[in-house]
Amino acid sequence: MSLEVKRLRLKVREFENAKDQQPQQQQQQIQQDQQSQQDQQDQQIQEDHQEQDWQRPLQHHNHHDLDRPSNASPEQPKIARTSSPSASPNGVRFCSVFYGITSLPFFLRRLNDFVRAERHRLPHIDFDLALGKRGPFGRNIPSKDVILPRDLETCFLDVFWQTYYFGYPIISERDLRSRFKLLWEETGSVSLRKPSPLLDIILALCTQLGSSVIQPPTLSSNQGSPNSTIDNIGQLSNNEVIEAPLPGLQYYRRCEEALDQVVEHPSLETIQCYVFSIVYLLQAGFFNRAQVVTGKAIMMAMMIGLPSELPSSEPEPVKELARRTWWSLYILDAELAVAASRPPIISSLRTTCPLPSDSEEMARWFSPHYLYEAGCATWLGYQTQKLRLLDIVTNIVNLLRAKYNSLVGQGGYEDFITNAAAREQCACLMTERMKDLIEWTKQVPASYIVARRDNGQPFSADRSQIDFSPNVLIHCQRQRLLLELSYHHYSISLCQPFVSLRTNPDVPTPASSTMAAAALNHSMTLTSMVHQALTSSELLNGASNVFRWQKNALFTMLGYQYTFPICGLSASVRRSIETAIAVIDMHRGTQPEAAAVSAIARALNDDIASIVPGFGFDLDFPHNVVPEDDMLGSDKLEGLWAGLDQGWGAFADIGVNQGGTL
Repeated sequence: MSLEVKRLRLKVREFENAKDQQPQQQQQQIQQDQQSQQDQQDQQIQEDHQEQDWQRPLQHHNHHDLDRPSNASPEQPKIARTSSPSASPNGVRFCSVFYGITSLPFFLRRLNDFVRAERHRLPHIDFDLALGKRGPFGRNIPSKDVILPRDLETCFLDVFWQTYYFGYPIISERDLRSRFKLLWEETGSVSLRKPSPLLDIILALCTQLGSSVIQPPTLSSNQGSPNSTIDNIGQLSNNEVIEAPLPGLQYYRRCEEALDQVVEHPSLETIQCYVFSIVYLLQAGFFNRAQVVTGKAIMMAMMIGLPSELPSSEPEPVKELARRTWWSLYILDAELAVAASRPPIISSLRTTCPLPSDSEEMARWFSPHYLYEAGCATWLGYQTQKLRLLDIVTNIVNLLRAKYNSLVGQGGYEDFITNAAAREQCACLMTERMKDLIEWTKQVPASYIVARRDNGQPFSADRSQIDFSPNVLIHCQRQRLLLELSYHHYSISLCQPFVSLRTNPDVPTPASSTMAAAALNHSMTLTSMVHQALTSSELLNGASNVFRWQKNALFTMLGYQYTFPICGLSASVRRSIETAIAVIDMHRGTQPEAAAVSAIARALNDDIASIVPGFGFDLDFPHNVVPEDDMLGSDKLEGLWAGLDQGWGAFADIGVNQGGTL
């Protein structure tokens, strides 16, 4: 697919040149009566949530039998539901924008404070650069005249069905192709098409995708001396704003202008356009703008009644389009909320919209060109699996937020760090709730599981080799990869608050340490999978969200190394960090902040290496991190852990599945 995209990019470049166009402990023990009081408070919180019916939409649908008729009343999954509270005061702000405790901006602010207070060897590092501070949206707007000719639009439209469509199947392929042909024929021209907001936003996405194809370098390119790294940091800190070109912006703007004209009378197609507009903004890195547009889209969806089932008089395919459009909005709203650790919008709404169907009959109606084979479920099921995953993740985030806010005072995260008992309570809650996520992995159909070599286990931390079989359909392999990577990414975010950047060996915190180890496990596994996929296949080429996931995993591993600079797998962790930096470097040509992320990570990694000689082996650290066989010999591991097994055996397996992952 990337070869075709590269050819398209070359043609687009030639076409544009012809028109001259540029485009962030307390050590006292809590008395028994205080603990009992806290337990009662926790129980009351949960009961209150249930009594007030603060339930999220998917509780009204069966997660385990998605084909059950909508009038059935099956037993619901036993997952504690919570409200969607208002934004917690215990977060951080970047340029007045709030981010909560499970977000990457929150973690980077903590890392920034730690480096400034403890690591004076390092120069000033502007961690905001790692977030990709964007300039004003659309400052450099391409001319509206730079609209591609028919042959290029046709090629880009073909790319859409291979990429974005299976994640957001909210239109009929047959209908869109027919409209595309008609709009060109109405003008009688090969260089000018009649505007269509739906076609325009789809072409904006495909043009954007064409600019995101990466060139994988070798791992040997991921080298840099401490001096050169520090120099790079100093230079990068002078650049305050990233102003990158926005491929496809001319199409996005044309769609946006058309949508502004139908605010008073929106239709299903209006909401579909907004769905793809949100995806475009997400891929471009404008998360806050994307969340604002999501709110607007949800309001319009409510105006036309999408949260409810359409009248029975409507044809089933039309009702299915409406269902998938609504649930696509739910997915995007949840993804944005989890990324920023802010409350989602839809979660507080009641909906009677049924879950979509994954039947082969419906799949063939949506897109007859997709191939089908026995080993692959219908491509429509990917969206349903993602929907179930996000429902569990958002519920866990809400539970953690409520628990965290009930325990910490005005000191916020500082109280969380210094109060070991409070941190352990949160960790114990998470240990229990993460079982819901593990249960989800057990219910993923076999046809959505990434194949491994040598009996490797999916959704685990064994970091086994992926089997990129040429006999499996491309879109099927891509769906499998993205689904498992999503699981690891969300697990990292959920466990990340426990990577505290501080330890106190006098006050054991086994549950917190186990959660920190889980964050490391998932980070190393995600890194291994992404690197394999980018160097051995083209399945993830152009997927901007993979870069963001890798960035989150990279800084989590660096934070873990600062927290536990000596651990049994330090060599393996450092190797994973090097691999993660290599993945970031692969995106230098497509992600504006990649160079800054790489330079910052190298500086931190070199600094961590300088810490190690000053520490002994008496630190509070977990040993349930799954080793990589080729990184550390088993004889070394046995000697290292022989004196520690007795002390840690009581908790090492808490909440850990067979693969060693929380």
